[in-house]
Formats: sequence, C-alpha cells, structure tokens
Amino acid sequence: MTKEENQEEQREERDQQEEAQAQREEEERFTEEEEEGEGEGDDYELEEEEQEEVEKEERAEDEEEEPEEEEGRRQEEEEAVEEREEPQPGGEQAVVTEHLSPVQEPQRRPMVHPSAQAPLPKDYAFTFFDPNDPACQQILTSPDTTIPELFAIIRQWVPQVQHKIHIIGNEILKRGCHVNDRDGLTDMTLLHYSCKAGAHGVGDPAAALLLASQLISLGADVGLRSRWTSMNALHYAAYFDVPQLIRVLLRAASPRVLNSTCSDFSTAPPFTSLPPTSVWASVRCLLEHGATPVVRNDKGQGPADVSPTPWT
Repeated sequence: MTKEENQEEQREERDQQEEAQAQREEEERFTEEEEEGEGEGDDYELEEEEQEEVEKEERAEDEEEEPEEEEGRRQEEEEAVEEREEPQPGGEQAVVTEHLSPVQEPQRRPMVHPSAQAPLPKDYAFTFFDPNDPACQQILTSPDTTIPELFAIIRQWVPQVQHKIHIIGNEILKRGCHVNDRDGLTDMTLLHYSCKAGAHGVGDPAAALLLASQLISLGADVGLRSRWTSMNALHYAAYFDVPQLIRVLLRAASPRVLNSTCSDFSTAPPFTSLPPTSVWASVRCLLEHGATPVVRNDKGQGPADVSPTPWT
C-alpha cells in the first residue's frame, strides 16, 4: 500500500468517526428535548390541578356568601316595606289597588286622572251616589274604588254628594292623589271642587271650608285654572258666593290672583265674576282684601255694571 493510499484510508476513517460522533450528539440532543417536553407536560397538568382547586375554593366561598347576601336582600326589602307602610301626613295610611289608585305613596308630580263612571251599588234605586246610603258608604271606603271613580262621584251636582265633599275629598287623598291632581273630564282640582261645593243650597259652605283649608295646608295651588272654564279657585268661590272660602283662598294666594281675569266671564276678574244673584258678602270680602273696584272686563263692564243692585 502506498503512502498516498494509506493517507486516504485514514481520512475516510476520520470522516466516519466524525459522522458517528455527530449522529450520537444529535440523538442525545433529541433525547434531552423529549425529557424536557415531558417535564413541561407534567407542569401543565399540575397547573390545571391547582386551577381546579382554586375554582372549587371560590365556588365554596360563593355558596357560603349567597345565604348572607340573600338574607341582606330580604332585610332591605322588609325595611322598604315598613317605610312604605308608615302612616302618611295627617294620620292616614294609603292602600294599594289597581287602576292607578290607590297607591302606596303620594305621587311626586300632579297628573290628570282619566275619566270614569261613578260607581253605584247593584240594584240601586237611584241614579246618583248617596254617601249616606250604607251600600254607597261601602263603595266610598273600599280600597278598590279608584281616584277617577271618586272624581266622578264629586261631579254629581246633588246635595247628598256636595254636602259630603270633605269626606269624599279625604278618600281621594288617602289613595295617594296629589293635592293638585286634576279630573280628566273637567280639568278641575280638588280645590276647585271644594269651592264649588260651597254653593248655598246644593252645597255646604262648612264642609267645603274644611276640605279647602286642608288642601291649602297640604300645598294646593290657589292660582291653578281649569282649562275648560279658565276659572281658578277664587273665581269659583266668588261665582258661588262663598265669602268664607274667599278669605281662606286670599290668605294663601299671591296678590296677582286677586285681580286675575277669567275668559268665561269676558276676561273678568273675580270681582266681575259674581253671578247676577250674588249677595254683597263676597263683594265686601273682595274689597276688604284689596280687589280693584274700577277694573273692567272685555265688554267694558265694571263691578257696578254686573252687580245685582246699584252701588251706594
């Protein structure tokens, strides 16, 4: 074997050894990677187990807290019910039924109640409501009787109803009616109705005065007008000649109400809203409180022109 052949054989052996070494190293590296992968898998499984344990603990804590939260909610609801059941001002307690009223709490803002028919007892002999009748009394005090139905009763222009205006008015208030709420058919408030109920004969000034005083103490607006008649409470009291009511209204009214005009009487103030049959009690009462005797309506008429007797 020549020297060159010997060198060539040695180079091949070295190449084979290097290739074998590289293959061994590659196999060792692959084995290490597999072992690391298995270790990571074990770690991942451990993390999953730990997460499940944490979730179980959280669920257990939630289950323990839920009864406490439920008990807290029940207590809050009971306290809210107790607060709503506290007597309203005036010693009366409101009750709850359907059809807008009665309600638990007085309304926060005035509203217009829908029109309704006046309720009557079954097989009733009369066409009007009589608060003196036992069957009608049951309807009047029943919590199922609504505010619109009570307004319908007040609209009945008969002595039996108008003489009990203070009782019917209180039944309306007990059902949570705002003191300035309106009847949807007439656009009149309770204060308007109370002043109208002071009319002599059909009405009762004493009963009307009781309700009007109560309404004013509760914040009734003396200047509110019915949109149908354009009359405020003072106009009604003057028209129906109830000086007792005029005095109460003027003590609560602003100065502008005293000479406020009314389109139903040709833009007339209360002074010239007096009916032709009016007596001088209302005239004297208005003058004592500063009514202007020279003011005229759209027809140019002054108080003397519309009064039943000449001025002296």
